[in-house]
Amino acid sequence: MTLTTEEQYAARLRSAIHIDDLHSDAQPEQVLHASRSAQRRRALRTSALVLCGVVGLGLAAPALMEEVRRNADVPPATQPEDFEVVVDTTNGTITLPWDRYRLSESEQSEVSRASALAMRACAAERGYDIPEQSSGGDIPYDRRYGIWWMPQVEVFGYDVPTTPAMAAWQAAGGDQGTTTDEQMAILEGCNATPDVKQFWPTTQLSISGATPRFEEQVFESEAGRAVFQDWEECLVAHGLQRDESGSPWGVSDGTGQQPPGVATAVIDAQCKADVDYIERLARLQADVQAPYIAAHRGELTAMRATLDESLRRARIYVAEHG
Repeated sequence: MTLTTEEQYAARLRSAIHIDDLHSDAQPEQVLHASRSAQRRRALRTSALVLCGVVGLGLAAPALMEEVRRNADVPPATQPEDFEVVVDTTNGTITLPWDRYRLSESEQSEVSRASALAMRACAAERGYDIPEQSSGGDIPYDRRYGIWWMPQVEVFGYDVPTTPAMAAWQAAGGDQGTTTDEQMAILEGCNATPDVKQFWPTTQLSISGATPRFEEQVFESEAGRAVFQDWEECLVAHGLQRDESGSPWGVSDGTGQQPPGVATAVIDAQCKADVDYIERLARLQADVQAPYIAAHRGELTAMRATLDESLRRARIYVAEHG
């Protein structure tokens, strides 16, 4: 939860009167009793001392208030991990600070597997047999900034490789499969059952305002545009053009073929490597994410804990029913 400036100001004033001298588990009645006892003791002191204290406080108050207000405006401190970026060229993954508070692709796959098993069991009880593998697979590598991972670019180009899960899903009809109204009603009913819902907890951030569009901020920044310009110059040097009609990282080979062939994809990926395209964009995005994470660390940590519990349940369910 983010405190307002007034709430931060009040909290600092409370800390200034040494509330922490009491035990942290003291009940309100104990605090009130201690306060009243202290008041009776102070009443026995001389009026001269009281007067001196009041005068001193009156003289110091403006400076104290100004210092507290100034400190309340200081942004929350970031931590080293708030800026940490991992580009794994062995597995084709990119991990940014924000990603650590969400499930990874492989973790999402585990949760989806458990959810699919629970849906199948529920639907079967209601007379609808769902094909065993009726969900799509994961994208084999992180393409948030376009293609770049050469081991797959050299084989598949701009295409997405078909995983075993995808193949099974397509064999079962994929998006073209027909579902009757009765079957759809069964699916909707099963989706609302505790057995299925346990894997998809509500993790919507309660912070005010929408989550910033980190990638857009990077792409529209001067530093981000410089990355794209360096990459584009490399493309042009190899007879290619940047084509932003579909995405910021689109490429055209001038033939009109969409997507372009593997040879074009290899040049594209090599140009990205030559100008450190992935690393630079990832670093810029981490820098944008860090202050936001610092400001909402508590809630993000709680959200990740909820997702971890969902993942734990999914693994247990798959072990028992998979």
